[in-house]
Amino acid sequence: MAIHHPPVLTGIEKMDIQNLRDSRKLQSILSAYPGELKLVCGHIHRNITTLLGSVFYQIAPGTSHAVNIDLRVDAPNCLTKEPGEFLLHDLRDGIFSHSTPIGHFDGPHLFYPKKVNPSFYKAEKIAKHSLARLASQGKYRHHHYGAKT
Repeated sequence: MAIHHPPVLTGIEKMDIQNLRDSRKLQSILSAYPGELKLVCGHIHRNITTLLGSVFYQIAPGTSHAVNIDLRVDAPNCLTKEPGEFLLHDLRDGIFSHSTPIGHFDGPHLFYPKKVNPSFYKAEKIAKHSLARLASQGKYRHHHYGAKT
């Protein structure tokens, strides 16, 4: 299940005052569900997880910025320009969520390269060549997060 405003407290006061109204009622309804349930929400732009009763709650990170972690009372409402992330949910065998940074990064690098079938390297070389060809045709542009292009 997904909603925007979290029904749980995060300790970030300026965000907690904007939480979902009647969150106790929602928590009661969700806790009564007999199956596996995860509630994903946003608004805080920070990867935060908690378990209340039988329901797992996950606040998704932001793709553009994050709310500053300042747990002091009366802290100002601020954001930080952290690298963006998103959640990738895998529902094939349960509910698994991967927090994934946005950008292009060096890799993948094999842990044990001598144990890999040589055809892997051939496929990797073909993929890199294909991207280079698309880039030369103006159909692909390699972009690093925060880089000026």
